[in-house]
Amino acid sequence: HAMGLVNVKFIGNGVNKTVQGAKGESLLHVAEKNEIKIPNACEGSCACGTCQVYVIKGAELLNEASDQENDTLDFAVDVRDNSRLACSAIIKADNGEIEAEIGRASCRERV
Repeated sequence: HAMGLVNVKFIGNGVNKTVQGAKGESLLHVAEKNEIKIPNACEGSCACGTCQVYVIKGAELLNEASDQENDTLDFAVDVRDNSRLACSAIIKADNGEIEAEIGRASCRERV
């Protein structure tokens, strides 16, 4: 029995690609395993806000944002009602379609 998959379409930052993600995976993980670049200065530890995405479609297929995620989003730029951190947006459904626009990295990368 194959695990259900969700189509995840990433757009923005020169990307326009639909890939598949599984229940329990973060949008950041789905992007990275498909070689789609989402900036993430803190390596997915929900500390910086650079991996912000705008969920255009399928928000109900994702987990609710945690308090930590919302606190971190306070530091991101150009936050919208549909902003999520890709490292913390976890797919909770096993079918459907999510569309996410990749935001511009908004905090200085560590060097």
